[in-house]
Amino acid sequence: MPPPHIASMIRPLLALLLLAVHTLAHAPAAHARDIPGYGTVAFQTSCTPATQAKFEVALARLHSFDVGESAFQDIGTADPKCAIAWWGAAMAVRGNPLAGAPGRATLQAMQADLAHATAPTSDREAGLVAALRTYVRDPAEPQAARTTAYVSALRTLAARYPTDPDIQSFHALAILESVDLTDTTLARQREAGAILERTWAANPHHPGAPHYLIHAYDDPVHAPLGLRAARLYSRVAPAAAHAQHMPSHIYFALGLWDDAIKANIASLKVSRAEGDGGYHALLWLEYAYLQKNMRPEAAALVRS
Repeated sequence: MPPPHIASMIRPLLALLLLAVHTLAHAPAAHARDIPGYGTVAFQTSCTPATQAKFEVALARLHSFDVGESAFQDIGTADPKCAIAWWGAAMAVRGNPLAGAPGRATLQAMQADLAHATAPTSDREAGLVAALRTYVRDPAEPQAARTTAYVSALRTLAARYPTDPDIQSFHALAILESVDLTDTTLARQREAGAILERTWAANPHHPGAPHYLIHAYDDPVHAPLGLRAARLYSRVAPAAAHAQHMPSHIYFALGLWDDAIKANIASLKVSRAEGDGGYHALLWLEYAYLQKNMRPEAAALVRS
């Protein structure tokens, strides 16, 4: 046994070593894939290498609410080992979880996708599938009860994988979905913001963290904290129409109407290039024009 003074030096070093081993054991694979136009993700799966690449493209787009269910379904159909693709399909069906509670048909479609996720290989993938199953377990269950169960499941998973940017981001997004609009303390928004700030600092090109940060700070009091994310998110994911629009949430709160106009013109341009009407950005652009008293531009937009 070492002398007491030597033991007192060894104990903290041993604690640090155990912490490092734990972190490495629960960290995602040390790879990162740059998805042109959509940011950088590092989401190791049990899929084949070819399918892994397709999954990460779809995942990066999912973080910007810019991908449909079929993209993930095609991956899962092509690769039976890629159970996590069916989790992605269910997430894509839900779309923007902050746009309101999903209806029964949406929840049933999510259940149908998750029914194919029968054998996720890794604990990490199984955890994500299991968490989302708590969300869709009973379409008749009140939204508040489902989101509470979902947040709890993701909180447990996030504690196991503290350096995983996707799990951390989806955990924060779930917290934002669970927000009680009567709570004037904005406690949940601040909790989500703290998670996302840490995640974004460690993963500056990840598309989810800055996107969800804008949602977390989408109020007049905290909007100044979201200005950096607003300036940078559109550059992280320039190919996503939603990523071009989202900064205007912060610009509106701060009265930065010129910036809001630019953001929604850019969003509208991306949407129209993809054959979509881009009406959400169009409405925000109309409002920004009126705030600047740009009535001819506003009138032309209405006529269009």
